[in-house]
Amino acid sequence: MVPSSDRSVTLKIKSADDLRALEKDARTRRRRAKAVALELPGMKAEDQRRAERRINKAYFACGCAEATVLGLVGLAASIGWLVLQKGGVAALPWTSWLLPLVVFVAATGIGKWLGLVRARFALRREVENLIAASGLRMEPPDGAGAKAMCAVH
Repeated sequence: MVPSSDRSVTLKIKSADDLRALEKDARTRRRRAKAVALELPGMKAEDQRRAERRINKAYFACGCAEATVLGLVGLAASIGWLVLQKGGVAALPWTSWLLPLVVFVAATGIGKWLGLVRARFALRREVENLIAASGLRMEPPDGAGAKAMCAVH
């Protein structure tokens, strides 16, 4: 993998260590590149390109689409509820418009969080699929061997 803090670099995934680093990125939401490219041995190029597209989509997801949808739905629902409760828009005092504003902000924040969680799980699933498809052996990172061992054996 090309380690760099420069986001103009393409992150090349060539080994089990690179996959482990990508998996860590999925957990920490750290982004180190402008694109992710797969160069794994033992996988067809066509399968790698499909996986690349899915990984890049999840890797760079920001949750904005989900935030927008949930915010607008919350806004519309709260305005509809207010209109039904008060008997029309003309009957609403200006303070009544604070509720839709609060609902919009809260729903947008929740939508953003849900979008990021969904993207993180999608990226982790893609990494797990790559590990299985490539046949690479994922050794535990240094120092994690004792935790990974079963005490029953």
